[in-house]
Amino acid sequence: MSCMSIAKLFDKNKATENIPKLLETASQNLGLVRIKNAKQKISSLQIELAKHATIIKNLIGKRNEYYAHNDKNFFRKPQLLSKKYPLAITDLETLLKFAIKVLDKLTGEKTVFKPLDDDFLDLKYLLADIKKSD
Repeated sequence: MSCMSIAKLFDKNKATENIPKLLETASQNLGLVRIKNAKQKISSLQIELAKHATIIKNLIGKRNEYYAHNDKNFFRKPQLLSKKYPLAITDLETLLKFAIKVLDKLTGEKTVFKPLDDDFLDLKYLLADIKKSD
Protein backbone atom coordinates (compact mmCIF):
# COMPACT_ATOMS: atom_id res chain seq x y z
CA MET A 1 0.00 0.00 0.00
CA SER A 2 1.45 3.36 -0.99
CA CYS A 3 1.61 6.68 0.85
CA MET A 4 -1.03 7.95 -1.56
CA SER A 5 -3.40 5.13 -0.61
CA ILE A 6 -2.83 5.53 3.11
CA ALA A 7 -3.37 9.28 2.82
CA LYS A 8 -6.73 8.66 1.13
CA LEU A 9 -7.85 6.68 4.17
CA PHE A 10 -7.39 9.74 6.40
CA ASP A 11 -8.07 12.69 4.08
CA LYS A 12 -11.02 14.62 5.49
CA ASN A 13 -12.26 15.66 2.05
CA LYS A 14 -16.06 15.45 2.15
CA ALA A 15 -16.17 13.97 -1.36
CA THR A 16 -14.28 10.85 -0.30
CA GLU A 17 -14.93 7.94 2.00
CA ASN A 18 -12.38 7.83 4.79
CA ILE A 19 -11.77 6.77 8.39
CA PRO A 20 -12.70 10.12 10.02
CA LYS A 21 -15.93 10.23 8.00
CA LEU A 22 -16.71 6.61 8.90
CA LEU A 23 -16.32 7.35 12.61
CA GLU A 24 -18.42 10.51 12.37
CA THR A 25 -21.19 8.70 10.48
CA ALA A 26 -21.15 5.86 12.98
CA SER A 27 -21.37 8.26 15.93
CA GLN A 28 -24.34 10.02 14.34
CA ASN A 29 -26.14 6.74 13.58
CA LEU A 30 -25.59 4.66 16.71
CA GLY A 31 -28.80 2.73 16.11
CA LEU A 32 -27.32 1.27 12.93
CA VAL A 33 -24.07 0.17 14.56
CA ARG A 34 -24.68 -3.34 15.83
CA ILE A 35 -21.90 -3.81 18.33
CA LYS A 36 -21.97 -3.78 22.11
CA ASN A 37 -21.08 -0.46 23.73
CA ALA A 38 -21.05 1.26 20.33
CA LYS A 39 -21.06 4.78 21.72
CA GLN A 40 -18.06 4.17 24.00
CA LYS A 41 -16.10 2.29 21.33
CA ILE A 42 -16.68 4.98 18.71
CA SER A 43 -15.80 7.75 21.15
CA SER A 44 -12.60 5.92 22.09
CA LEU A 45 -11.69 5.53 18.42
CA GLN A 46 -12.32 9.23 17.77
CA ILE A 47 -10.02 10.14 20.66
CA GLU A 48 -7.36 7.81 19.27
CA LEU A 49 -7.79 9.34 15.81
CA ALA A 50 -7.15 12.79 17.28
CA LYS A 51 -3.89 11.48 18.80
CA HIS A 52 -2.71 10.62 15.28
CA ALA A 53 -3.36 14.17 13.98
CA THR A 54 0.32 15.08 13.54
CA ILE A 55 1.12 11.91 11.61
CA ILE A 56 -1.95 12.46 9.42
CA LYS A 57 -1.05 16.12 8.81
CA ASN A 58 2.48 15.13 7.76
CA LEU A 59 1.24 12.33 5.51
CA ILE A 60 -1.38 14.52 3.80
CA GLY A 61 1.17 17.33 3.43
CA LYS A 62 3.74 15.00 1.91
CA ARG A 63 1.11 13.57 -0.40
CA ASN A 64 -0.15 16.98 -1.51
CA GLU A 65 3.19 18.68 -2.01
CA TYR A 66 5.29 15.84 -3.36
CA TYR A 67 3.60 12.62 -4.41
CA ALA A 68 0.50 14.15 -5.99
CA HIS A 69 1.60 17.56 -7.21
CA ASN A 70 5.41 17.87 -7.27
CA ASP A 71 5.53 21.22 -5.53
CA LYS A 72 8.45 23.18 -7.00
CA ASN A 73 10.01 23.79 -3.58
CA PHE A 74 10.34 20.07 -2.94
CA PHE A 75 10.85 18.85 -6.48
CA ARG A 76 14.25 20.50 -6.62
CA LYS A 77 15.13 19.85 -2.97
CA PRO A 78 13.23 16.75 -1.77
CA GLN A 79 15.29 16.68 1.46
CA LEU A 80 13.30 19.74 2.61
CA LEU A 81 10.16 17.63 2.53
CA SER A 82 11.32 15.51 5.46
CA LYS A 83 12.00 18.60 7.51
CA LYS A 84 8.57 20.09 6.86
CA TYR A 85 6.65 16.79 7.01
CA PRO A 86 8.61 14.24 9.08
CA LEU A 87 7.24 10.76 8.58
CA ALA A 88 8.65 7.35 9.47
CA ILE A 89 7.66 3.93 8.21
CA THR A 90 6.41 3.20 11.72
CA ASP A 91 4.02 6.16 11.39
CA LEU A 92 2.49 4.56 8.30
CA GLU A 93 2.20 1.25 10.10
CA THR A 94 0.50 3.03 13.01
CA LEU A 95 -2.10 4.54 10.70
CA LEU A 96 -2.73 1.24 8.93
CA LYS A 97 -3.10 -0.59 12.23
CA PHE A 98 -5.51 2.10 13.42
CA ALA A 99 -7.60 1.80 10.24
CA ILE A 100 -7.78 -1.96 10.79
CA LYS A 101 -8.72 -1.43 14.43
CA VAL A 102 -11.59 0.87 13.38
CA LEU A 103 -12.91 -1.73 10.95
CA ASP A 104 -12.55 -4.50 13.52
CA LYS A 105 -14.33 -2.53 16.26
CA LEU A 106 -17.18 -1.33 14.05
CA THR A 107 -17.84 -4.67 12.42
CA GLY A 108 -17.03 -6.97 15.33
CA GLU A 109 -14.88 -8.99 12.91
CA LYS A 110 -11.14 -9.55 12.64
CA THR A 111 -9.54 -7.95 9.58
CA VAL A 112 -6.65 -9.88 8.09
CA PHE A 113 -4.11 -7.59 6.50
CA LYS A 114 -0.37 -7.60 6.07
CA PRO A 115 0.45 -3.87 6.01
CA LEU A 116 3.92 -3.89 4.48
CA ASP A 117 4.04 -6.67 1.95
CA ASP A 118 5.94 -6.84 -1.33
CA ASP A 119 3.62 -4.49 -3.19
CA PHE A 120 4.42 -1.49 -0.99
CA LEU A 121 5.43 0.43 -4.11
CA ASP A 122 6.98 3.55 -2.70
CA LEU A 123 8.73 1.95 0.27
CA LYS A 124 12.05 2.35 -1.52
CA TYR A 125 11.51 6.09 -1.93
CA LEU A 126 10.11 6.53 1.55
CA LEU A 127 13.09 4.80 3.14
CA ALA A 128 15.48 6.90 1.07
CA ASP A 129 13.61 10.01 2.21
CA ILE A 130 13.79 8.94 5.85
CA LYS A 131 17.50 8.15 5.54
CA LYS A 132 18.17 11.64 4.12
CA SER A 133 16.40 13.28 7.05
CA ASP A 134 18.53 11.52 9.68
